[in-house]
Amino acid sequence: MILSNILFDVNGNFQWAGVATIVSFLTFCSTLVSLIFTHKQAKQNRKSTTLVNLRLEELKELKELAITSISLIDSFILDKNAGVRGNKPMSNSDPIISKLNTNFIKLQSILYRSTEHGYKLSSVISACQLKLMMLEDTMGLTDIRIRLDQAIEDYLVTEWNEIEKSI
Repeated sequence: MILSNILFDVNGNFQWAGVATIVSFLTFCSTLVSLIFTHKQAKQNRKSTTLVNLRLEELKELKELAITSISLIDSFILDKNAGVRGNKPMSNSDPIISKLNTNFIKLQSILYRSTEHGYKLSSVISACQLKLMMLEDTMGLTDIRIRLDQAIEDYLVTEWNEIEKSI
């Protein structure tokens, strides 16, 4: 009944304006639906872009701290072993102990996401902290350096792969 009122006038003549009205209404509805979906997609894209940027910043900070720790170990070993082959004894009063411990605590604080590779890195950092407290010679520092370097590399590769999958 409503459709016939739109398409035909009171005399029963076909009205093209009624067809134009129906087409306009359908166009309006499809545009409205399209706008709603576009808005939802844009909101989701902004959210995922923000999360990716935050994770990239976290990885950058983690890498910088790791490089600082590794450089600290390398320079200490070079200074301590200058002109000497092999290991040199160390004590708990060596300044590198507190500096490395501070860096390890900062590294731990960056790992806020509960992931398997995050737990692995966290456990390696904890093991390095324990080894740091029980150091007897520079060979122990070399072991810490190698373990930390490998664990950070594994973590960064895994995180990067996850980020690429989410993009």
